[in-house]
Amino acid sequence: SPICNITDGRGHGLPVFEPRSLGNPRAYLPFVKRWKVSAPIPASAGLDRMSLPDMKAIGSTARTYGENEFNLEGFINERPRWMGHHGCCFFEAELKLGEPMRLQFLMGYDGPFRIWIDGKPFFTDMAGINPCVSDKTRKAISLSAATHTVHVGMDLNQGQAWGFFLRFIREDVTRAQILSGK
Repeated sequence: SPICNITDGRGHGLPVFEPRSLGNPRAYLPFVKRWKVSAPIPASAGLDRMSLPDMKAIGSTARTYGENEFNLEGFINERPRWMGHHGCCFFEAELKLGEPMRLQFLMGYDGPFRIWIDGKPFFTDMAGINPCVSDKTRKAISLSAATHTVHVGMDLNQGQAWGFFLRFIREDVTRAQILSGK
């Protein structure tokens, strides 16, 4: 919640209704909102030492996340299901790429957090804590034209974790391509 210090001729703050990029345009892709989600499962080791579980073996439910009570676009809010639980929860989504892409993963999370891409560890942060801030952490990767599987694991942090954000910036496009909308 930054302080508004840009005013009009009457001294009123300029209205801002959505995020506006002030620098070079970026090719933001939408938040990932469709996931297969596991129930909380017990964890005998820390998330950083766990292997990716088989989502079919642990059971999962397809969920699409939309508006939430916080009005936070893209927030995967699992707080109601996680309250009072310990252990970890896992998520699975498909990322369909029609051509090779260099993507920057933009992540926000409020508990220990890990990502696997196509079954291989990609990112781990065991120090994640509240609050959950969208796009707080970034990591880039080049991916081939294919359907890739993205898994997220979150430690419930003794029931204190709420959820996460995940979206991407495409880094391998020109300014002209971005401005054209393609």
